[in-house]
Amino acid sequence: MGRVLVVEDDPALRFIVSEGLRDGDLDVIEAADAGEALRLLETTAGIVLVFSDINMPGSLDGIGLAKAVKAEFPSVKMILTSGRPHIVGDVDFIAKPYILNDLVTTIRSAL
Repeated sequence: MGRVLVVEDDPALRFIVSEGLRDGDLDVIEAADAGEALRLLETTAGIVLVFSDINMPGSLDGIGLAKAVKAEFPSVKMILTSGRPHIVGDVDFIAKPYILNDLVTTIRSAL
């Protein structure tokens, strides 16, 4: 099925989401920001989907990460999330707060 990369700067939320996806039988790796996510995409085989918060510290936010993923890793699917309304173009979006089981279902469907 492939690996899911969870990108979230809040360590507690990243843990909860990652564990919930693992409980849903998904292979998950984690990144704290967009820079780390891009490094993992370059060095880790099997990533097929990135689930990322939009609002993150650093030089790239989630929308910038989505653009970089689309340009550099076009076969990798992208789902963005935020507690604030966003227009994200042709990228899938899930609003916070979300129900973890619904997130697992959405990611499984995207895979």
